[in-house]
Amino acid sequence: MYEFIYELKESELNLIKIEFEKKEDFLKKSKIYKNVERFSLADVYDQVNYGINIFQLTEEFNEPIAIYSNDTFWDYFIPDYHKNIKGRLFNEILPLIKKFYSLESLKNNNNSKTEALIKLYENGRLIKVWSQTNTLQGDLFYNCNKDLTDYYLERKNVKLFFIIQKIQFSILIKIVM
Repeated sequence: MYEFIYELKESELNLIKIEFEKKEDFLKKSKIYKNVERFSLADVYDQVNYGINIFQLTEEFNEPIAIYSNDTFWDYFIPDYHKNIKGRLFNEILPLIKKFYSLESLKNNNNSKTEALIKLYENGRLIKVWSQTNTLQGDLFYNCNKDLTDYYLERKNVKLFFIIQKIQFSILIKIVM
């Protein structure tokens, strides 16, 4: 069992939890709604070490359409999935997420950016963490994800180490006394 937790900072929609059985269940392969040209900065964005997803806002579909994506976020769930989202609607790519809350927050609150933290658990164990920054530029919605898994797992191990040290010290003091 997987649990996806999305926490949008500085928002009333503070915490969103989604549960699903298999990693692959989080995403859906869907039909193309619009043919999209290769994004002009794709060669540059393909080289960065964090995820960049760009969605175009359209009234035609009343839903953002993916026009660019690299592999940092999507391919964790399904290999090469980022290659298959161009021209597809957001709600069809991620059917378990009913609303794109970061986009709603940007539009409704005139924010220049929103930030979120995404955590993925498998059977209660933290396995993946991403920080997310979102911004609007004209009719383009930029969604950037940085993988922070190593940082969070190391931080968890350091905390555990100090807890064990504290317990051992307490036991040692009790023995000495």
